[in-house]
Amino acid sequence: MEPSKVLVVHPESGIRALLVRMLSSFGYATKSVTTGEEAIEETASGEIPVVLLDLDLPGMSGPETLRALRAMAPAPEVVVTTGRGTVDSAADAARYGAFDFVPQPFDFKDLSQILRAAYDQTLRHRQAQHIKAALKAHDPFPDIVGKSTGIKRVLALIHKAAPTHSPVLIQGESGTGKELVARALHAHSPRAKLPLTILDCGALQDTLLESELFGHERGAFTGAHGLKHGLFETANEGTLFLDEIGEMSPATQVKVLRALQSGEFRRIGSNRQIRADLRIIAATNKDLREEVKRGRFREDLYYRIAVIEIHMPPLRERGEDIPLLVEHFLHTNAYGGRQRLQVTTEALNCLMTYPWPGNIRELRNCIERLSVLAENQVLTVESLPPSILKSAQPKESSDALADLPLEEVERLHILRTLERHRWNKKRAATILGIDTKTLYNKLRRYGVPLGGRPDGERPAPSREPRAGD
Repeated sequence: MEPSKVLVVHPESGIRALLVRMLSSFGYATKSVTTGEEAIEETASGEIPVVLLDLDLPGMSGPETLRALRAMAPAPEVVVTTGRGTVDSAADAARYGAFDFVPQPFDFKDLSQILRAAYDQTLRHRQAQHIKAALKAHDPFPDIVGKSTGIKRVLALIHKAAPTHSPVLIQGESGTGKELVARALHAHSPRAKLPLTILDCGALQDTLLESELFGHERGAFTGAHGLKHGLFETANEGTLFLDEIGEMSPATQVKVLRALQSGEFRRIGSNRQIRADLRIIAATNKDLREEVKRGRFREDLYYRIAVIEIHMPPLRERGEDIPLLVEHFLHTNAYGGRQRLQVTTEALNCLMTYPWPGNIRELRNCIERLSVLAENQVLTVESLPPSILKSAQPKESSDALADLPLEEVERLHILRTLERHRWNKKRAATILGIDTKTLYNKLRRYGVPLGGRPDGERPAPSREPRAGD
């Protein structure tokens, strides 16, 4: 086993030599220096796990050296010592991050045990960092939490799309995490060294939106008192995230399309063309294909921004992810400065039953509220708001399935799933856990027209959709 390394920092040569000799006899591989500056230089490589530091140093003081050592990455554990041992010295050492305080003269047996404990602590910290780095490499998108089929599909698309320069369109209901996907795409892209520029297209009037995108010259319109650089200019060579692009007016859509096609644009009030090299990521809570059919969104702009499409599933289709999301919110946030909330199994089952119309945003806000209000830091069924408790009550219509043959129950469930997803058979098959060919075969067996649901037939008995259906 490799001997533990200790760096001795002491200004007196006699004490330094004694420490090196005695610690070597206890099996330590020991180096020694005289000043704080030399100590920082020796530990910069990260190969020194433990430092024995005297507080009475020439030049850079002992406390300053201690703070500098503890600020390193990876940081060594520091055991401090002084010939002027006082309670204040020990308190200062602890405040600045010292592992322990050892007064002089030394009891070398006690000192050896303290250094061994410091060494073990360093090993634990560094092993934890290695594990954390390995997990991050294995899961590079830690903010996108889930193991459901829908989320796995999203993560696979991010892995493929992120290293490219292709435009990406993220579609999904409000609160499903579209901005998290945009940030993940940018963070793992060739443009990651530059900031991600975000614009909410639904938050500005048409004239202001055009000015925000392309900028304007002084005097271009009333109130244009100076030159303004637009986001197409300031985000050059980076990534521009156009959130809620479905709210953009047809007139602005034309100008954005022209800029994307040519790579050039003009500020409002200017005739000079400016070149822009940026990646566009767009998001919307609308079905842009449907918006194109209705004439509310330009088809050519849709195809320009939707080279890669990512659909964010609503939380009601991700029931198995709710426990993971709850744990994530509790682990990453200390709401109101309080300790972590403990969730009972019954309460978690209720959370999984609720359909979450506000999706992940609603769940996060709910957990924050419950964390602040919960008694004894335990979330029970009684703690839940009435809306969630109501959804957990058994529906009368669910009893209607009790006496039906298994095949009929399957038929009703398939029809209900198709109805809920507007007869999108590919999406329904994914949710049902079968391939599209199997779904078509079942529909033929049930006598259901493949173009849509049978006239007049509804997937009764109906009930509120359950998370994970």
